[in-house]
Amino acid sequence: MSFNPYVNLSNTEADLRKELTDMFFGNDYEVAKGHRVLLRRMRRDSNDLPIACECVDELTQEATPKCPSCLGEGWLWDEEWVTTRRVDIGSTANKLILKNMHMGPGIVNVDTIVFFFEFDVQPTWYDRIVELREDINGTPLIPYRRYKVHRPQSVIDYRSDNGRIEFYAVYVSQKDSIQQGNTFRK
Repeated sequence: MSFNPYVNLSNTEADLRKELTDMFFGNDYEVAKGHRVLLRRMRRDSNDLPIACECVDELTQEATPKCPSCLGEGWLWDEEWVTTRRVDIGSTANKLILKNMHMGPGIVNVDTIVFFFEFDVQPTWYDRIVELREDINGTPLIPYRRYKVHRPQSVIDYRSDNGRIEFYAVYVSQKDSIQQGNTFRK
């Protein structure tokens, strides 16, 4: 008889997927804490490579900064609504963001944000997280207006029961976010 370390010996463990869903959307005992953002996914060809926008210059390989199709990114993409939980964690998480960067002497203070996503969202390093302008209650203003575009620095899949993915954490740096328009909320 062989030993299987992934056999659940007890039904008393918490289901992390359900806990995250309850936190995002609420239940009878908990207020919803999630908010909606746009997840911008780069379009891919049959070889799973990002598809370049028509605005990319053949010689310089640079995108047109004000291109209405790619918004200056150089790649075609699609956006979808997803629910997330945003947590500002300050500069204490620099080891996840700047893990390959050598720092000179002095003070480095980089604000870091982590976005938590459900297991089925499957974010990647190539995606972008787009925050929209919101009213004081967290409802996106209509017409929708992009506020910040975040580039993931680290995408971590957190696994638990039998190795299944329970949720994703996407770490971003404030210094790498792209401000859209002015920085004041209206």
